[in-house]
Parts: sequence; C-alpha cells; structure tokens
Amino acid sequence: MSLGAVACAVMGVVMPVEAPVEDVSLGRRAAATSQASPDSQLPLSAFESIWALDLRKPLTESGTDAARTMDASPATAAGGGGPFVLVGTIGNSLALVRAGAGGAIEVKGVGEQINGAKIVAIRPMQVDVEVGGARMTIVKPREGSGG
Repeated sequence: MSLGAVACAVMGVVMPVEAPVEDVSLGRRAAATSQASPDSQLPLSAFESIWALDLRKPLTESGTDAARTMDASPATAAGGGGPFVLVGTIGNSLALVRAGAGGAIEVKGVGEQINGAKIVAIRPMQVDVEVGGARMTIVKPREGSGG
C-alpha cells in the first residue's frame, strides 16, 4: 500500500492537472479593477452644476427673512421700550430677561408671562411677545447702548 501512495504522490507532481482560470476550490472569481475605460469617464465640466450649488447657508436669519419678521410685528422695541429688557437668548427655547431697570435676570420660555407680556416666540437675539392682544418684537440692545 505504501508503494501505491508513493506512486500517487509522484504522479501528482509529474502530471499536472489543468484547471480553469477561476479558482474553483473557493468559488471566487478574479477581482474586477476599479478603473473604467477613458470613454466612460465624465469630463470635469459635467460637474460644474454641482459645484455651483450653495451648500453653506447662514445659521442666522437672512436679511429678507428678518425684514419679513419685522413687517409681521406691529411694533419693535429695542432695549427699554417694551415690558422688559432682553438680556440674551439660549437657542430658540429660552430668553434671559430683566423685568425692571435694576431687576434680576429671569429665564423664561415660550408661553410664560413677564410684566403682563406673554412670550410667543424666541429667536436668537429677539423675542416676540403679546401685550393686550398686540404683538411686538423685543430685540436685545447692542452692548454699548447700556441695556
């Protein structure tokens, strides 16, 4: 029997068996290349419409949106002209307000009241309030205006 095993081993080395190009034992095909033919590639000019898109938009309201907001409000109070002074805002959910000239700063949300004014909407540096049925926008005063 050992003579038969040696004979099979010698025949396996001496007489190679032809195999197809595909690797039959693993069931895999040859890997495809990622390069396409020059005819199938698009020229750079085909991408100009994509490059022209304005994908970076400002995070604050644009001038036209702000003007539309101001036109929708019957009155705009900057600083001390309203029922309170807007100290600042935290996103679109909280407003930091001062009720009087020397009053403490309070944190208010939409729907809450201060000095008879109901907070209707909060935007960065602006708060819409409703006083006696009239709607007005209170804007945070500039740093140098003493508010």
